[in-house]
Parts: sequence; C-alpha cells; structure tokens
Amino acid sequence: MSLLNIMLVGVSGVGKSTFVNSLEGQSDFQLLSAGSIIKQRREKLENDINRDELRFADITDNQALLIDGFHDVKNTDALYVILDGHVVIDTPTGLQSIASDVFKKMGINMFIFLKSEPQQIKLQRERDTKRQRPRLSVGELSDHQNLAIEVMKRIADEIDAVYQIVTADQTKETYENIRNFK
Repeated sequence: MSLLNIMLVGVSGVGKSTFVNSLEGQSDFQLLSAGSIIKQRREKLENDINRDELRFADITDNQALLIDGFHDVKNTDALYVILDGHVVIDTPTGLQSIASDVFKKMGINMFIFLKSEPQQIKLQRERDTKRQRPRLSVGELSDHQNLAIEVMKRIADEIDAVYQIVTADQTKETYENIRNFK
C-alpha cells in the first residue's frame, strides 16, 4: 500500500500538470490525472469523449468513475501517488464542490493546492489552445481560486488529511514536505 495518497488541486489552468511533471523524475512517485481516469472510464461506457466535456456530465457519476478508476490504476508499490484534479468543478450551472467522501474513498492523506495570481491563470488559460476552458475574468478566477482553497481546507478537515498551499516555484520544498510526511 502506498505511503501517501496526495491530491494536487488548483484552478484549471494554474499549471498543475507542469508542476507535477517537475516531480516526475522521482522514481517513488506515481503521477495520475483525475480527468484522464474519468475520461478512460467514461469511454468504456460511451464513445470517444473530449476531456473538456466532462464538466457537462453528471458530477456524481464522474466521481464514482474516478474512485473506481483510481483504485484500479494506482500502483500500490509506489511510495507516493499524486492525483492531479479538482475540489471544485466549473459546470455549466456554476461552481460545484466535490463531496469529501470522494477523497476519503480514495484514501487521500494530503492535499497540495497550487495557487497563482488570477491574472497569471487567465494568461495561461488563454495561451493553452489544447483545452476548451470557459472564458473567465480575473475576478471570476480569483473567486474560483478562493472558493477552491476553502473547499480543500474543509475537505481536509473532514477526512483528517493535511494540506499545504504552494506556488509554482516551490517544487523543491513541496518534494521535501512529501518525503518528510509522517
């Protein structure tokens, strides 16, 4: 069984994938993407689906697919499993928080929240032509990020997990905090 199941969260476009890939050289990490797990599971049920369309699907169904998929693809021999995902989803009807039991069922022990200036997030989202994210103002991104931080803190408290808030330039410190987790 893995020593630590880590949920890397942040607003879509903040740079979670880039951040987590900077840790990829560490052989004791298994890096997973919640969006990719859900997409793979959903494709078994339906035809090909665009990852950005997952926000239009039923969130409860998506989270059930994530829980099952996480347990199937998780390498139990890895010391650290890092799952790149969200605690708040931007749906067509607004922001929706993910229930804490989803993270409990996956055995998440630690949350790492990647935070950035909303202006920077907006710029990164506009530059990323591979994704089809909703266009949000700097104010909306700030509100989304603040809500996601509060939701992460609440979930961590409810499932007795630890959390830290980091910026993109803190990969070395984050790696050390993970390695020193007791």
